[in-house]
Amino acid sequence: MGLFNRNKIIEERSINIGLVEMFKTNGIYISEKVVDKIPVVAESVAKIAGSIAQMPILLYGESNLRVERQYNDYREFILNQEINEQETAFKFKYELVKDLLYYGKSYHYIERQGNKIKALHRIDPRVVTVKDFVDEKGIIKDIEIHYTLNNKALIANVFDFMIIEKGNGILNSSDLLELMLQHNQTLKYALENSTLPLGILQSKSRLTKDAIDRLRVSWQNLYSGTSNAGKTVILEEGLEYKSMDINIEQLQMIEQKEQFIADVQRLFNLYNVTSDDEFLKRTLAPIICCIENSIDKNLLLEREKKDNYFYRFDTKELLRPSTKEQYEIGALAVSKGLMTINEVRQYLDLPIFFNQNKDKLILSLGNCLTDRDLNIDILNMGLSVNTESNKKQNYKTEDNKE
Repeated sequence: MGLFNRNKIIEERSINIGLVEMFKTNGIYISEKVVDKIPVVAESVAKIAGSIAQMPILLYGESNLRVERQYNDYREFILNQEINEQETAFKFKYELVKDLLYYGKSYHYIERQGNKIKALHRIDPRVVTVKDFVDEKGIIKDIEIHYTLNNKALIANVFDFMIIEKGNGILNSSDLLELMLQHNQTLKYALENSTLPLGILQSKSRLTKDAIDRLRVSWQNLYSGTSNAGKTVILEEGLEYKSMDINIEQLQMIEQKEQFIADVQRLFNLYNVTSDDEFLKRTLAPIICCIENSIDKNLLLEREKKDNYFYRFDTKELLRPSTKEQYEIGALAVSKGLMTINEVRQYLDLPIFFNQNKDKLILSLGNCLTDRDLNIDILNMGLSVNTESNKKQNYKTEDNKE
């Protein structure tokens, strides 16, 4: 920022440990590419990221206790159509959510022309280093982002970035993911070997090394591999065979697999989610909220923030009703006086039928209020009917007639 003397500032270099591929002593790398091969992980990421990526992001404004949709905002084209000249907005939102799920953070460089935003460019979280500059009181006064984009090492100020933070990503749960990878390998080997005549060959006489090698080779050629499963074993004189077949049921590997799947679903907040409504509230809502807050912070001008502008995901796209349900909802809204016919037609993506200025709500007298003396208030008409006054009025009318 250059507003103070950096000589008086302690420079800290912080590397996001959770964003670095971790090497395990048994040779397993816990990285995005590796865990993406776990079916339940890949399925969960695709389900969450795909659901959010299909939702449009819309601009709203709040004034006089009313929230209204703001049209003709150029940034909506960037967020919903083309994030930059090379990428679509769907890919942008999909990769954004994927980064949040794996790493807990997402970085996007903001390409500006004056106050106008031209494009957003995703930065791989693994190539980002954040340098914080703090004063003597420990307060952060400036932040530098060191990153790589298209194989070019660059440095930018934090105000040129949209940084979205959700918390820890699933790669931080390395123990569980490592166990799942090991379990998959063990299950694979068990399934491959469970059909083989795996066991021990014993001989009554002592065999030379050459004889043992020839016997091993001939045994493998005749009986190893799934294509030789079920063949009858013929033993030469003096040889005995003891089976060492693997019993998958005794290893309880299927039950362990199901438990691992349930644990991974808990990482994604998908465990026991059985409906679209639960999926939206429990799984998607926390992710959507942190994305909306970051977009508001980084893409809105300060005067727009003061005027209560904000971006929101249109979650109706996820719970989109059928055509029949849409028409039933529209008819009910019109009959109850909540929407005009033109508003319902807009909801159904139909052209406006009536003159916009003459479009009206359907109202009814509805309910009335009365006390014990039958003094009646007609709420929708703003009228009050006093029983005693009506009686006196009727008496005067009868007297005039006489």
